[in-house]
Amino acid sequence: MRDVKFRVWDSISKKLIQWNKIKDIPFSDFDLEHYTLEQYTGLKDKNGKEIYEGDIVNVKGRKRISTYITTVIFYMQSFTLNSNKTYYNNDSCLKTGVEVIGNIHKNPELLDSSTETTTDITC
Repeated sequence: MRDVKFRVWDSISKKLIQWNKIKDIPFSDFDLEHYTLEQYTGLKDKNGKEIYEGDIVNVKGRKRISTYITTVIFYMQSFTLNSNKTYYNNDSCLKTGVEVIGNIHKNPELLDSSTETTTDITC
């Protein structure tokens, strides 16, 4: 059974609040106008870092010479990779060859500067 954890983006303080700081706070105490809840996928990247919804990841393609920067989203009842409106629901993509390099709140510039080097992100 996987851990069910969340982190919270506080748009006022511009900080991510980790699970250990919020796990005992009742959900009703969160003003969702200023907070964005992001769920843990239950998976870790190649370096052992937990992967959350909203993370920006560097995905190594099957050919190992290609990489792709994209975001982790919750779509159609599962965590998946968002790539130019194409949704890759492939658990192996999230389990191997993925490295968390930032998140959409603190590092949006990573997405602005990313360029697709291949259309093959099959993991």
